[in-house]
Amino acid sequence: MAPNGGAMTRLIGQCTYSARLHNKKRKEQERQRKIRLVAALSCTVAAFMASLFLEAPEPIPMHTSILTGQRWLSELLDGHPDRLRDQLGLAKHVFFRLLFELQAYSGLVDTKYVTAMEKLGTFLHWVHTGSSSRMLQERFQRSAETIHISIYSILHRLVGPFYQKHSHLPPDETPYEIKSNPKLYPYFCNCRGAINSSHFHAWVLSAEMGRYWNRKGFIGQNVLAARNFAMLFCVYFEWLGGGVHQTPQSSSMPVSAILSFQRASTILQTPGSPCVMYSSLHTGVFGTISKNGALPKTPQELFNLRHSQARNVIERIFGIAKRRFAIFDATPEYPIETQAMLVPAVAAVALHNFIRIHDVTDEACDFGENTLHREGSGSLHNFTSEEP
Repeated sequence: MAPNGGAMTRLIGQCTYSARLHNKKRKEQERQRKIRLVAALSCTVAAFMASLFLEAPEPIPMHTSILTGQRWLSELLDGHPDRLRDQLGLAKHVFFRLLFELQAYSGLVDTKYVTAMEKLGTFLHWVHTGSSSRMLQERFQRSAETIHISIYSILHRLVGPFYQKHSHLPPDETPYEIKSNPKLYPYFCNCRGAINSSHFHAWVLSAEMGRYWNRKGFIGQNVLAARNFAMLFCVYFEWLGGGVHQTPQSSSMPVSAILSFQRASTILQTPGSPCVMYSSLHTGVFGTISKNGALPKTPQELFNLRHSQARNVIERIFGIAKRRFAIFDATPEYPIETQAMLVPAVAAVALHNFIRIHDVTDEACDFGENTLHREGSGSLHNFTSEEP
C-alpha cells in the first residue's frame, strides 16, 4: 500500500506543478498582449496629435475649363454644320431627333448636374472619335465616374426598345433596288437582302486572348448581319469568340449569300433555318470582270457577276459602319459584354439605321451607292457572248 500511496502523491504533485506553469505562461501572454495594445494606442494618439499640427495639402481642382461639356455642345449646335458632323458624326436635325426619341420612348432624363443632351453628346463623341476616357473627361470637364455613367446610360437605351423599333425584317416583296435594275430583275426577284460576317476589334484579358484571336490576325469578335438593299441592317448575330472561323451555315453555303424570305411573317432564327433560302454562286466558273476588261462568257459567269454585284451591299455596309464609328478601331478597354453591346447599338442597327433613315444628306454611304448600275447592261434571258 505504501508504494501505491507514494506514486499517487508524486502524480498529484506533477499535475499541480504543470497547472502552475500553465497559469504563469497564460499571465505572461496576457501581460504581453496588454503591452502591445497600449503601445498601439499610444502610437495612434501620437499620430493623431501630430496630424493636428500638420497642414493637409489642399486638393487642386482638375476640370476648371470655362468651356464645359454643355457649353461645347451648344457651340457646336450653333456653329458650322460640319463641326457637329466631325465631332459627333451626324447632322444637327438628326441629333435633336435622336435626343427626342430617347427622351420620349426610352426614359432618358436630365440628372442633377448632367443634362440628357450632354449624355448623348458624350456617347456620340466617344463612338465617333474613339476617344479614351481621359480625353472625354478633358473634353466634357467631367469626372471618370460621370463619363462612365453617361456612356452606359445611352448604351443600355440603344439596345432596348430603340433597337427593337429600328430592327426588323424587310417586307416580303421585291425591293425597289432589285425591281428597278434590269440586270437583276426578274432573276433575283425573291431576294430580300444579303448576309455577311465581319470581325470587330475587341479588348480582352490575356487569359482569354486565345479564344478571341481570329484569322485576320487580331483580337476581335465575329459578327454576322443581314442587310436589305436600302443599306439598313435587318438581323444581327454575334459570336463573342473571334476565333470561330466557321459560321453556322454548312460549308456548301457561302458566307456572302443572297437570302429571301418565304413569307412576311417569317423570322430569321439562324442562317440554316428552313425559312431562309440561299442563292448560291456557280462554283468553278468566272464571276467578276477581270483587270484587263474581260467580260463573262457564259450565262453561269454572268449570273455569278450579277450575284456578286447584288450582295456587294453587305460588304460595303460594314466598311461604312467602321469608317463612321472610330470606336471599333480604338479597342475600348471595357468588359467584353459592353463591347458586344456596342455593335448592335452603334454599327449594326440603332445609330446607323437611324442616321440612314433621317439624314438624306449623309455622306458616309455615298461611296459605292450605284455599284449595281455601273457595269454594262446584261440579261440572262437573251445572253450573247458579244454583249453580256
